[in-house]
Amino acid sequence: MKKLLALVALPALAVMGADLTGKWAGDFEITRGGETRSDTVHMELKQEGAKISGTAGPSAERQWQISNGKVDGSKVTFDVAVPDGGTMKFDLEAEGEPLKGAANGQRGEDKMTVKVSVKRIA
Repeated sequence: MKKLLALVALPALAVMGADLTGKWAGDFEITRGGETRSDTVHMELKQEGAKISGTAGPSAERQWQISNGKVDGSKVTFDVAVPDGGTMKFDLEAEGEPLKGAANGQRGEDKMTVKVSVKRIA
């Protein structure tokens, strides 16, 4: 029984122990106003324990500050305030690589849903 519990707990401990600090890049699939289009996303993450900070944006040159960043097991959440006054709320899963999940936000009356998949590039 102890061996079984150890085998079940091992993957969870591996994820919790993974440091997400680094540069990440990947794809955004944005659905806005009923239309879907693809774009890129770049993130520079810094993990300190259960806290995530850093920046995220559409390119390495266009980045905005991350706030309210947390890691809870394999779940990674943070907010990014974008220049037009909106906020994107990210809800990602860190089950190894890539980081995958969604971001939701609003620009005026226009709601956005974004599928996110990023891989570590540095």
